[in-house]
Amino acid sequence: MPQALVGTGGFLAAVLWMDLMFDVQALNHAGTLPDEVLARIAAYYHQVTTAADPMGNVVSLVMILAILGTVLQLSQGALPLWLRAAALVTVLVPTVFALVVLVPAAERLGGQADAPEVQSELARTILWGHVTCLASVLLFVGLQIAAVARLRRAARTLPA
Repeated sequence: MPQALVGTGGFLAAVLWMDLMFDVQALNHAGTLPDEVLARIAAYYHQVTTAADPMGNVVSLVMILAILGTVLQLSQGALPLWLRAAALVTVLVPTVFALVVLVPAAERLGGQADAPEVQSELARTILWGHVTCLASVLLFVGLQIAAVARLRRAARTLPA
């Protein structure tokens, strides 16, 4: 199970990394972002939230698989409870945050219907949300790698 969860976490980290490649354009500007920066970021979010449908559903599916796998892992006693619980928190929190805050903000930014000041705030919210989610997902991956190592060590010490 942890090997599969490393894969789901790795996929989610890669998606976040791709998003951040556009988000970082908002870093070096105070106040309202320049029109060309807003246009690039908004175009990206329009593409990934609206124009790429149904491919965006793959990200949601992987999020669901990561949560379900981690809940299943939590119900099994092969790993320490602290590791199983921490893994669930580190995948559940960024997933819920993404679905409740980041996806609606990205859809709104992609629609480019708001004033530039509002779009700039949306872009910054998305940027810092993605940074936080990436940190949490990478911690999730690290916990799953630790789980794989623990299970392998335990398998080597079992009598034949």
